Amino acid sequence: MNTGRCLCGGVTWELAAEPFQAFNCHCKLCRKAHGTAFGTYWFMRQGELRMTGGEDITVDYRSSHMLVRKFCGECGSVVPYAGEADDQHFVAPGGCHDAGKPSDCNIFVPHGAPWHQVTGDLPRHDDYPWKPAIRGSRRIRFRLRLREWCAAGACAAASPSRRLAPTLQPGTAIAAAVAGDAPQPIPRMP
Repeated sequence: MNTGRCLCGGVTWELAAEPFQAFNCHCKLCRKAHGTAFGTYWFMRQGELRMTGGEDITVDYRSSHMLVRKFCGECGSVVPYAGEADDQHFVAPGGCHDAGKPSDCNIFVPHGAPWHQVTGDLPRHDDYPWKPAIRGSRRIRFRLRLREWCAAGACAAASPSRRLAPTLQPGTAIAAAVAGDAPQPIPRMP
């Protein structure tokens, strides 16, 4: 079992399987959320991530019109959250684990910090990769949703379905989201 925790140890979780995908996201929102040149995210299916403590001290924050992130309310670390594009998938911050899956690629590279140079042999993408990682009957639906969603909430509808971003046109959504909508904190649910 691969365990993760926030900086203060107040929020803990465990992974029952290896993530099906792992990305280093260089978008502005992820850089701000992590305070680093990029955020590393692991994608898990429902049932493969189990919170083991501290859910009561997590804080929700709507960082874009498509994504609500979770943070530890004590130390501010990014902690796992459900992906809004598909509630069957969860995102865990790779940096909160001491071991695990290496990243598959770098995404949103053109939006990276000007002081950081992406090096190494990992594939580089200007936006979210278009390959689905899920097999089976939900594959096509997930593929369309991948085009509407980024781990960071920094990309939006490039697909015919604009359900998540009805006012954004294909090709302009990524730039608008990465430029930074005015994020608003959301009230915490009782």
